[in-house]
Amino acid sequence: MEVPISASDRVRAADGGLNVRPSLRGKLRSYDPRTYLAAPDLCTEVVSPANTEREIAEKKALSFDARALELWLCQPHGSFEIFMP
Repeated sequence: MEVPISASDRVRAADGGLNVRPSLRGKLRSYDPRTYLAAPDLCTEVVSPANTEREIAEKKALSFDARALELWLCQPHGSFEIFMP
């Protein structure tokens, strides 16, 4: 399920997410109840063969700009890359 996140200049959607910090639960909704003000603690992104290096770098930057604690990039061949700010 995609997770809409309000980033600094627009809304982006992580392919998935998980929140573990109790202090943020229930406080992430913005004026639009479908959009979070901060990224989930863990964001997941499924990388498409069509994604450019620039698009992938942008996904990483936007996730951490929105306070994600961890980002998992799922590669097309089945491996994962894990990033932390």
